[in-house]
Amino acid sequence: MKSAFSAVFAFVLLIVTVPLSAAEEIRSYSSNIVVRADGVVEITETITVNAEGRNIRRGIFRDFPTDYEDQYGNNIKAGFKVMSVRRGGSSEPYDVSNYANGKRVRIGSADHILSRGEHTYEIMYETTWQVTHLEATDELYFNAIGHGWAFPIESATVSVRVPEGAVIDRAEGHAGSFGSKAWQITPERIANNMLVYQLNRSLGREQGFTMLLEWPAGFVVRPTGMDNAERFLRDNLHVFIGSIGLLLLLAYFYVAWSKAGRDPKAGTIIARYGPPEGISPGLARSIRKLGADHTAYTAAIVNMAVKGYLTIDQTGDDVRLERTGGSVALSPGEKTLAKYLFRGFDSVTMGSKHSEDVRESYLEFCAKLKDGEGRFFSLNRHLLVGGVLIAAVAELAMFINEPTPTHFVFIGLYILICLVFAYLLKARTRYGRKILDMIEGFRDYLEVAEKGRLNFHHAPELTPEIFEEYLPYAIALDVENEWADQFDSAMSRIGKAEAYEQPHWYRGRRSTRFRSRAFVGAVSGSLASTIASASSPPASSGSSGFSGGGGGW
Repeated sequence: MKSAFSAVFAFVLLIVTVPLSAAEEIRSYSSNIVVRADGVVEITETITVNAEGRNIRRGIFRDFPTDYEDQYGNNIKAGFKVMSVRRGGSSEPYDVSNYANGKRVRIGSADHILSRGEHTYEIMYETTWQVTHLEATDELYFNAIGHGWAFPIESATVSVRVPEGAVIDRAEGHAGSFGSKAWQITPERIANNMLVYQLNRSLGREQGFTMLLEWPAGFVVRPTGMDNAERFLRDNLHVFIGSIGLLLLLAYFYVAWSKAGRDPKAGTIIARYGPPEGISPGLARSIRKLGADHTAYTAAIVNMAVKGYLTIDQTGDDVRLERTGGSVALSPGEKTLAKYLFRGFDSVTMGSKHSEDVRESYLEFCAKLKDGEGRFFSLNRHLLVGGVLIAAVAELAMFINEPTPTHFVFIGLYILICLVFAYLLKARTRYGRKILDMIEGFRDYLEVAEKGRLNFHHAPELTPEIFEEYLPYAIALDVENEWADQFDSAMSRIGKAEAYEQPHWYRGRRSTRFRSRAFVGAVSGSLASTIASASSPPASSGSSGFSGGGGGW
């Protein structure tokens, strides 16, 4: 009975005194910092962790911030070099990689699992450009224990020593959360040039320790102007390369634009009472805008209706195009539009099942109008190649430094410049300029007010037939409302405003009487928006720097 009681007591005692699962934590953290006379800072960190196979299975990692920005936005990169890594007094494998704005030292082997319990790591490394040189003093502002640790730290000690003969005049220490100065640590002075900070309580997760020391100048070698210039160039080489690339890109495109991107000088614009021969409404807009768009497509459909090839029905919620079956002479662009739009059908609704046909007919129509490239105008795409190559080479050269937000600013500028000059490099040929002058003369006639037509010599009488014939051109040249107003004025002047009804090729919602501006708005505005919607593909659905620290892996 006594032996059984003793066994139960021992078991209970074991449960009470030995936790079933101990916490993973840093039991002790010691950092020994030495500032050398040459400006290099030597640091030895001794870290004892308790591993339980959860977050600490193969080892730990330690993050060191090395990249900063000064008050002018310049990139500052501190030097960093690992001298040795040991565990339990023996060398331990490790690798160093780029991480965030610094380096990550991953300690341990993927092939080796740590035993449960305490493990002591010793990390020795050197870092440069940590000492700030003021006018009369030198200063070290340093995160001796980074704020990024994923484990609590039970106890921590930081010792720091500056060169012999120097006297540390000012010493501050702050522990706790990043940026907080509520928890101040007063150091113990071991010698004039040596202090020890002993934290008086544990650090929680993502808490650390920052210190500031200051001592008289003259004990640490100061970098020369050449050293600073070399360092600035090295740390900000991407800015230099990016700026040179920007200047070269602008210079190249300016020269290219000066030689090939300017239109020939415009001639005298003379009012015309009809479009240039052989120039359809869609082609007229393409020449004027240096490319086709939804308005050109709309003008082409209205022109096909005016000619009698199709009718436009807007009596319902959708726009419906119906082919009449008559033999009508169409322009090359209009023929292409008809071929891909109807595809054997006699009617097409701008939406639902015909959206793909509308989309393809629009793309093919625009491609057909591009046949005028070279005859009427040139996009000069070949000149873009040189600019894109300059931008690509500059972007690649910038990555001689690790990527920073500045890299992507330059990339964005390169893309913007290329897009701007893709537009500016478009230019008309001499023949294209001559045709454009004729188009502009015709546009003057279409947009002038009725009373202004009296100033034109031998202007034709504005009849419903002329109104309808030139309406596609008015749409293409963005003067459809002016053309409609001109027609209304003409009909009112001769007393026929009430007699004219909407054209035979158009069916829309009837009102008390025909109003040309409302009619034009229905034809050009509503039709254009419907075409833009139907010809667009459906939308796709989708869904002071950091402080160093570490964790386990």
